[in-house]
Amino acid sequence: MADWIQALAVEWGISGVLEVITTDSASNMTGMMKTRTFPSHYMHGQCGNHLIQRVIENEIFSTEGVKAVVDSVRTIVKFSNQSNAFCYELEMLQKAENEDCRPLMLLQDVPTRWNSSYTMLNRFVKLKSVVLLLLAKPQWANKVKAKIREEDWDLMAGIVSVLQVTLTCSLWLL
Repeated sequence: MADWIQALAVEWGISGVLEVITTDSASNMTGMMKTRTFPSHYMHGQCGNHLIQRVIENEIFSTEGVKAVVDSVRTIVKFSNQSNAFCYELEMLQKAENEDCRPLMLLQDVPTRWNSSYTMLNRFVKLKSVVLLLLAKPQWANKVKAKIREEDWDLMAGIVSVLQVTLTCSLWLL
């Protein structure tokens, strides 16, 4: 791959200008950058978003309590995506709280994209009152295979706060 990148740099006329190659932090990419086939003036930069993803995954989402809460939210959101009746009732409960509101749906995350997990948790926390009402109904309590305890809501709110700061910083870096 290093030879291919070097050939492209020559073909595009940027080999004398190219100084930094940015990759994800996978071992094959870091290994490629350590090979002697690249000119010595090439620097290796790791993608900031990939680094943020790894830090958040390793330091936040992999901790036991957080992992359990996020898995429970994912289970509930997945059930919501598979049940029109559940979604309809979620919508009706929101309209009952505020008839002028535009109902929101629960959002599924992509576990390899920390910002989608932030979006999922943020929406879930935002819809706390209707989610609690919905999950308290016997027809859903028996079907949804996840439970959210009161302390889980506090944990989710804390995660959302931390990830909001991270999102703001990462957008600033763009």
